Amino acid sequence: MGATEFIATKRHPADDNHNVNNRPSDRWQRWLGSSYEIRIRVTLGLMFLLIIIANLNSLRFFGASRSLQNDTAKYRAVGNLDVISRLLKTNPLERSRSTQFRDLAQTAGFAEIALVETDALQHDDSDSSGFVDAHLLQKLRSAYNRDKEVAGALGGGLPATMSTVYVSDKGENVRTVAFHFVSDKGEPLTLLAAIPATIEAGLQRFSTLNALFQFLSMAAAFTIAILLLKITFKPYRQIKNQALAADVGKADQPEAVDFAVHTFQKVIGELRHKEAVLQRLYAQQKDRATSLERYNEYILAGMSSAVISCDTAGAITHFNRAAEKICNVEAGSVMRRDFHYALADYPVLTEMIEAALEKGKETSLPEMELYLAEGRRLWLSVVCSQLKDTDNSVKGAMVLASDLTDLKRLEAEIRMKEQMAALGEMAAGLAHQLRNSLAAVVGFAQLLKKLTAGTDRVPDLVLNIINEAQATEEMLTRFLTLSRSERVLLREVEFADIQKMVENHFAEHLIAGGVRLVFAVDNDLPAFVCDPILITNALINLIQNSIEASSAGSKVRVEGSCMGYGQPLLIRVIDNGKGIPVEEIDKIFLPFYTSGKATGTGLGLSLVRKWVVYQSGEITCQSTLNRGTTFTITLPQRPASAVAVKCSGEALTART
Repeated sequence: MGATEFIATKRHPADDNHNVNNRPSDRWQRWLGSSYEIRIRVTLGLMFLLIIIANLNSLRFFGASRSLQNDTAKYRAVGNLDVISRLLKTNPLERSRSTQFRDLAQTAGFAEIALVETDALQHDDSDSSGFVDAHLLQKLRSAYNRDKEVAGALGGGLPATMSTVYVSDKGENVRTVAFHFVSDKGEPLTLLAAIPATIEAGLQRFSTLNALFQFLSMAAAFTIAILLLKITFKPYRQIKNQALAADVGKADQPEAVDFAVHTFQKVIGELRHKEAVLQRLYAQQKDRATSLERYNEYILAGMSSAVISCDTAGAITHFNRAAEKICNVEAGSVMRRDFHYALADYPVLTEMIEAALEKGKETSLPEMELYLAEGRRLWLSVVCSQLKDTDNSVKGAMVLASDLTDLKRLEAEIRMKEQMAALGEMAAGLAHQLRNSLAAVVGFAQLLKKLTAGTDRVPDLVLNIINEAQATEEMLTRFLTLSRSERVLLREVEFADIQKMVENHFAEHLIAGGVRLVFAVDNDLPAFVCDPILITNALINLIQNSIEASSAGSKVRVEGSCMGYGQPLLIRVIDNGKGIPVEEIDKIFLPFYTSGKATGTGLGLSLVRKWVVYQSGEITCQSTLNRGTTFTITLPQRPASAVAVKCSGEALTART
């Protein structure tokens, strides 16, 4: 009898025990199968569980990235509107139509912005507004009444609301931000701005597609696992049943043994093929998870706000490029190290992280000023909170910090220009009255000098009166120079020409004071466009201050450098004098502030700053007590075709 006929006619021993095998415990044992079947089920189960964990982890990281992007957009927009509202509190109608208002809105990145009365915006029964026409008012109401993503107070109690992302009339993805404030006259007003939301809209669409893809991939993986179980177990059970039916293994049935071995080898080949398929699917899922994780890293690295996170042990896990710039440290040197080391110069941030890790405390500071080494100051908007997993377990802490330094500098410039405008108005009337009075005083004093020519002391007293009047006249002239507009005459000039004028001015003064003036200028310093008279006067004022602050035998150093074509020109005046206290550095450019000097009007540095700003430049000061002071003038490089125009409150340059 052949092997095939033997298997077909052989009775299975389990038929005699049919009733016993139908017991529940036997059915459960048959479902589990042998140890081989159990291992296959456990392996597939673990692989499917790993796929689920990888998908959930990618969804969590993507959700965290979306949340960070949304928070950054919210706080930045509301902070910028807060700054603009301060400008509009006085004369809101006039200032809302000014160039300064439009420049601030453009700098803040708003696609559109409008100022309207709060009552007219919130009540549909009013069709009139003193700020916008009726058509625009209806358009603003429609934008204001959209669904709100943030309603009420935001970030430290700012009265603002923010809509969800929608498509504007121009086909762009935007958000509407409404910021409520009250003018100096008690009028409730609202700033309504549209901010671009292309990134948020893209993340929202990608999040939906990503979640759908993850669900479909898990469903496909589960289906494939079930099919593989059936495909894998079918040949194995056939071999098993045939071997049991044929009593494979007995010495008197060699044909049956050969058949079982041949069949088993075939099954092994199929299993190896299925194993390769499973490994390929697993590798694809692993690559997918790695790709998503790398994408999240790219998002974090490209954010303009600093993102610093650490695990529960305090080791740094994320440190993006913005964090490198703010903290002035490379990410590679702090990764996996304790956050106390990475943020050693920022004790406020370390205290926030400690509070988040130990007490679960969430800290939000819309504005925070930090004093760093070498007199550098930094303004930050900081949010610190715990990092939690999907099961609400604590994974560490995270700090989100936005650099507000440029915004604060813009606020300072606005305040300075407002002060200069007010000073100009006051100076016009004051100059008229004081000059008339001084002319009369000088005239009467000169007449009195002639009438008392034969006496001893009277001419000296009269001379004192004339000198004091002339000193007052000089102070008044400098005051008027500070308050009135300048005509900036731009031309291409070599730094050597400015150096020569400065050296000629101080030739005799330096010898008398015992102070040396040293110039250190780059050999390849290019010619640049500026007003040479104003820059020379600015350097003379700064060098004069350095000489007065220095002792005999010391030196004042003037440096000129440029990093390359298109980069700004840097001019530094450095001394090793007594220095300026850090709390006074913000005040030294204010009119009439003398920083403890016994003589002087306090207008010199105010004039220097005015002359530099009128040429689109910037001046900064770094000082350490008893070690010296450094003033740095930064001038942009302009083409030689730039021509001078009349400047009134701002540095304007017309180009041919």
